[in-house]
Amino acid sequence: MVDFQITMKPRLPDDILHLLCEELVDQRDFGTLFNCCCVSKSLAVPALAGLYRGQDLSLIKARDSDLNASLAEQELIVQRWSIQWRSIILSALDKTLLPYCQYLRVLDLGDLEMLFEEVRFQPGGSIFSYFFSGHLARFNIPIATGALTKTRSGKPRPPRLNFSAIFEAIGDEIIPKAPNLQRIDGPRGLTGYAFVRWLPSLSKLQHLKVFDGNVLGDTQIPSLIRDNCPKLESLSIFMWIGTNCDQNLAAILSALPGNTLKSFATFSRTQFGSETCLALNSHGASLKVLELQLENEVVPQLGVLKDCTALESIKLTDAGGGIDLKTNQVALAGIVSWLLSCHNLHTLTLHNFTSGAVLATPVLLSDKIRLEELEIDNYPESDQDTFHRALLNQTSLQRLLLDGEEVQTFDSLAVFVHSIEQLKQLRSLKLVWVSNKFNEQHINTIAEQLTNLEHLYIGGLGLRDVSLESMANLKNLQSVSFSGLTNFTMDGFLELIGRLGPGNKGLVLTVDNANPDDGLSEEEQTFVRNALVEAVDGRFEYIFLRDPNMSEFEGESD
Repeated sequence: MVDFQITMKPRLPDDILHLLCEELVDQRDFGTLFNCCCVSKSLAVPALAGLYRGQDLSLIKARDSDLNASLAEQELIVQRWSIQWRSIILSALDKTLLPYCQYLRVLDLGDLEMLFEEVRFQPGGSIFSYFFSGHLARFNIPIATGALTKTRSGKPRPPRLNFSAIFEAIGDEIIPKAPNLQRIDGPRGLTGYAFVRWLPSLSKLQHLKVFDGNVLGDTQIPSLIRDNCPKLESLSIFMWIGTNCDQNLAAILSALPGNTLKSFATFSRTQFGSETCLALNSHGASLKVLELQLENEVVPQLGVLKDCTALESIKLTDAGGGIDLKTNQVALAGIVSWLLSCHNLHTLTLHNFTSGAVLATPVLLSDKIRLEELEIDNYPESDQDTFHRALLNQTSLQRLLLDGEEVQTFDSLAVFVHSIEQLKQLRSLKLVWVSNKFNEQHINTIAEQLTNLEHLYIGGLGLRDVSLESMANLKNLQSVSFSGLTNFTMDGFLELIGRLGPGNKGLVLTVDNANPDDGLSEEEQTFVRNALVEAVDGRFEYIFLRDPNMSEFEGESD
C-alpha cells in the first residue's frame, strides 16, 4: 500500500493579509480586492474591509470617465453605485454578514445626493425600486404635497423625494455604527440639528465638509466639536449666508484647541468677517492651507491674519471684485506684510483681485519664499512690467497661470517672454489674454527653453506651422491649446505628430480659433485626428474662429 502524505502549506498570518489588502487599497486595485473576497473566508474579511475603507476612491465614483459608455454600461454603473450605498445602509441596520460600517473612513452623503439626482435613479425605475426595497423601504420619504399630478398616460406621477429627511435618517443610522469615520462630506438640505445628533459619535473625525454652513449654526455646535472631535483638522464650507455667520464660525474655530486646524476653506458666498479672521489666528502655527471666497468688505481686512504664518497654500477670491487696494495703502501694506511672513508658502492664487499683481509682486521678490504654483488674473496693463520682471526671482515655479489685459508694446512683450523663459522647472503654463499678441518667435522661444512643460495654453496672432512644430521639443507634453488666431496646415500637424514620442502618449491637441479663411477641411481634420490617435492615442480638437461658411460681417446688425 502506497502511503500518501499531504503537506498543507502554511497560511499567511492575518496581519500580513491585512497589509496586502491595505496596499491594494492604496493602489486603488478594487478589482483584485473583489477577487480576494471570493478566494477564502480568511482573505474575505481583510479584502471587504479594504473595499469599504476605500469605497470613496472606487472607480464607481469616477463617473466622468463613463460619459462615452453605452446606455447599458451607464445603467450598470448606476446600479453598482446604488448597490454599494444599499449595502452600507443595510450594514448600519445589522442586516449584512459583516459590519461594513465599521470599516468606513469616509462618509460622503453628497455622493448619495448625486446618486438620487441621477436620471437612471428615478421613482418607478428598477434601480430605484430595488434600492428602497425591504429594510430600506422606510427611507423612501416623499415630500408632503397635495394631490399627485398625472402623466400624459393618466398614471399618477411618483412624489418627489424629501432629500433632507432621507439623508438625516440614513446618517442617523450609519454614523453611530461607523466608529472609524475620519471624514464627513455633507449634502445640501441638511437641517441645523443633524450635526447636533451626529457629532457625539465622531471621535475620530479629521475632515468636515458641509454645503450650507447654517447646519453648523446651532449654539451647541462649538462645544460639541470641542468635546467630541479632538482630531478635527480640516473644515470646508461651500456657502454660509446669514446675519450670525461671522460670530458662529468664529465660535467654532475658537472652540477647537489652539493650533490644531490645518486646513480651512470656503468655496462660495460666505458672510464671515473680522471675527472669523481673528479666530483663525489661534491656529496660526498649524494652518497650512487657506482657501477663501471673500466678500468685498472683508478684502481690506486680510491683514488681520498676520499670525497665520505657517501657511503653505493660499487661495483667495474677491467674489465681488472691484476693490482696488492701491487706494487703501494701509490695508495693502498689512496684507503684503502678512503674505511675506509666510516663508513656507509654495502655492499662491489671487482670483478676481484688481490689485492681485501688486499683492503678488513683493512675494515674488522675496528670497525667503520659493513658490511652486502661482495664479493671478484680472490684473491691469499698468501693473504688468513690474510684476512680470518679478517672476524672474521665482525659478522654482512649476505651475503658472496668468490672465490679465493684453501685453501691448514690443518692449513689454520682450520683458514678459524673457521672464517666462527663465522658469525652467515649469510643468504647466497657462497664459490667457496676456499672450494674445505673442508671435511665432515668442512661442518658439518658450518651447525651446521650457522643455519640462506638460501642459501649455497660449495665445498668439497669425501663428503658422513653425509654432506648431516647435511643440515637438516638449518631450513630456500632455496637452497644448492654441487660443489665438492660427493658420496651421495639415502638413504642419502631421510634421508635429511624426515627431511625438512615448512621453506624449495621450496628447490632447486643441486649436480654439482657426482662421476660417484658411483652415482645415473636414476631411483634413479627420486625417489629422486619426493620425494623432494612431501615433500616441491622442485627441484632436479643432474649432474655427467663426463658421467658415459665414462671412465676417454676416449676421451683424446695424
